[in-house]
Amino acid sequence: MQLLDYFQQRFGQAVKSQGNGYNGPCPLCGGEPGKADRFMVWPDRAEHLGEICTQHGIRGIWSCRKCGASGDTIAWLTRIEGLSFKQALAELKIESGKISRRHRPAPSEPAKAPGFTPKNSANAAALWREYADKLVCEGAESLPRRKDALAWLAARGLSEAACQAYSLGYLLPDHGKYPGRFRPRAALGLEPKKGADGKTRQKIFIPRGILVPTFANDG
Repeated sequence: MQLLDYFQQRFGQAVKSQGNGYNGPCPLCGGEPGKADRFMVWPDRAEHLGEICTQHGIRGIWSCRKCGASGDTIAWLTRIEGLSFKQALAELKIESGKISRRHRPAPSEPAKAPGFTPKNSANAAALWREYADKLVCEGAESLPRRKDALAWLAARGLSEAACQAYSLGYLLPDHGKYPGRFRPRAALGLEPKKGADGKTRQKIFIPRGILVPTFANDG
């Protein structure tokens, strides 16, 4: 089966031809009534394919302009049909799915300045830890409502149960033009910081998106 076959098999007559592609409901977010063109399948496109589909000549990409999800045929099978990566390869009759990975050497550790003594930042660390804990709780509460983020994580082998177990989350931005939130550094126990332009920064920027927290051994 090809990508368009999977789309038509799922939605039947709701799939309509449009230009060089097909539109219909989004299988992840449901789409938006009256705006079916926000989810599109282009069965003949060979651009923006993953490495496996490129290697085996499996054309077709899909995209939703409402939830932002997109991908090729393997992404459809794993993110929408719920197959594992190996099951998706078997479905497409691909024997080997080994992906070549480029490795870059780790950067060398910068030399420490002679006579350097780190500042005592116990109070700042405590304030920052308190705020970070709030961010982790906020993100964990928001993630179950973000189907796009859950689908992105599921495509990388992280189930919703795994996200809960490891306190993964999703941070929303403040209302405004910035894709995140600004907070006063002083309120978090952080000193002002000089940027690359020489200007002093009194605020810290916390971007929106998926949050993967790191915990010390003591929690």
